[in-house]
Amino acid sequence: MKNVFSLFDLLLLIGMTQGVITAVLLFLSKKNQPSNKTLALALIAFCLLSSKTLLNTLGLTQSQYFRYFPIGIEYTLSPLLYFYVVSLITVDFNFGKKHLLHFIPFVLFQSYAFFVYFNVVGIENITEKDTLAHTFWYQPIKRWHVLFYP
Repeated sequence: MKNVFSLFDLLLLIGMTQGVITAVLLFLSKKNQPSNKTLALALIAFCLLSSKTLLNTLGLTQSQYFRYFPIGIEYTLSPLLYFYVVSLITVDFNFGKKHLLHFIPFVLFQSYAFFVYFNVVGIENITEKDTLAHTFWYQPIKRWHVLFYP
């Protein structure tokens, strides 16, 4: 595990902090339009995605609790950015139940990631953990996931 906190890690933390503060301000603004809410959710998603990168660069993904940590937030970015643009160009845009269909890939992948995580989190030996994850087809599914969101 790395013990070095690099400039890149610091910039990621600053960007994540700035994103969270901006998202909170967008949610609390008096002109709380659908576009503001959607942009705030997209900023939170980008911050979570940056935390995934931060876990990797700090070497925390090699620790027991973060080895298969379920952050599959990539699948939310495309729908959120799409809804942000639609809410900007549509006068009375309202987020309805039919729009939730865009988040089905996220729900499926995140459910699978939680399933794998909760099955391997108690195992201390990394080799045993990887073997158990292999029985759940973790690597082939992860490769499929990377095809769509590198």
